[in-house]
Amino acid sequence: MSPRGGSFPAGRDGSQAPGQALGIYTLTSDRIRHLPEEEAERKERVAEDGRSARYREIYEDLGLRVVARPEGSLEASWRRCYVDEMLV
Repeated sequence: MSPRGGSFPAGRDGSQAPGQALGIYTLTSDRIRHLPEEEAERKERVAEDGRSARYREIYEDLGLRVVARPEGSLEASWRRCYVDEMLV
């Protein structure tokens, strides 16, 4: 229930459309849509690509470099950063 007393959240201006109250939503198995395997894999790849891009951007901003070697080892390097003439 919303703080304004209705069972449906009010709009930004505080108004509520008549007949739009949803009440309690009952989740049943016929209301669940299972994604095909290909679509689920695509969504996972898109999410992973987004995370990878964010990490690459952060690493770049910090001057970090990480290399994964084929034998499983990691090589990490970084550069010195100057912030307001102070060595960080």
